[in-house]
Amino acid sequence: MPDLLSQDEIDALLSAVEEVAEPTASTAQEAGEESVTPYDFSHPQRLTREHIRTLRNIHEVSVRNIAASLSAYLRGLVECRLISIDQMTYGEFVTGLPNPTCFNIIKVTPPGALMALEINPSIAFPMIDRLLGANHLSGSLDRPLTAIEFRLISRIVEVIKGQLELLWRRTAELKMERTIQETNPHLVALAPPTEMVVAIVIEAHVNDHSGLMNLCVPYTPFQSQFGRFFSIGGYTYGASDKEGARKKLLAAMRRVPVEVTVSTARTTAKAGIVGTVKPGSIIVTDRHLGEPATAFVEGLAKFLGTEGVHRRKKAFRAEGLAGEKSENA
Repeated sequence: MPDLLSQDEIDALLSAVEEVAEPTASTAQEAGEESVTPYDFSHPQRLTREHIRTLRNIHEVSVRNIAASLSAYLRGLVECRLISIDQMTYGEFVTGLPNPTCFNIIKVTPPGALMALEINPSIAFPMIDRLLGANHLSGSLDRPLTAIEFRLISRIVEVIKGQLELLWRRTAELKMERTIQETNPHLVALAPPTEMVVAIVIEAHVNDHSGLMNLCVPYTPFQSQFGRFFSIGGYTYGASDKEGARKKLLAAMRRVPVEVTVSTARTTAKAGIVGTVKPGSIIVTDRHLGEPATAFVEGLAKFLGTEGVHRRKKAFRAEGLAGEKSENA
């Protein structure tokens, strides 16, 4: 029969184990060892905290524009607020959605990839009722949308899609097109369940009702577009390309329309004189004969030159800067 340890011997062994216990984190730092950072390989982080902050700042402006557009379209006050921008797998995104719901697939060209816009029934039905002129919600909120209701909500999706298209055009000249609508999000294979996506959650308020709208953007097909978001404003994350960012900024500014007006002459006169002006009357201006005309850009004097005719249209030939006039005087 084997020997059994007494209680005193067991206590002595436990005390010996405590003396040779593993060192604590502070002891490891004092010894100069590097601390270990946990990493979940099932949830690889594609975006840094700085990237998430940049996306949030950009989308907050778009959310306000969506609220203004929906208010004008529904002819009533619609409030929208950006709740969060998170990274998660597509499987986790779909699991967190209600069923049934209003699940819309949007095709983005380029890159020819798909993103999803989900509108909770708790806010989809109030929007439909508001679109039809009703002030109070009637009916259940936990039922699938009918074919007619899908056509009505499609118009609201088009309004939201228009604002998203304006936002994403900051990255490239692209086009968004709504392709599929479903009530069960589990039936749409937008991406593999383990694919990382960026989930943008927006809270909307219509009358006394509120609900969530979720935008799902798979990271891999839209990686280049995300990279351009992070270089907006001349700041790049990663390789430094200040000259390239400057050229892109200048190229974008060249496409901005500005109003240019040419002032041939100016004068002041009393109201009584203006009232007696007839065809053939002569009005004396403050511009001397041979003095150049002034061209204004967005109301600011910029150029001096001569007015004339080019291809049967009035034209202006710039001959100098407006500031040169005061310097030579």
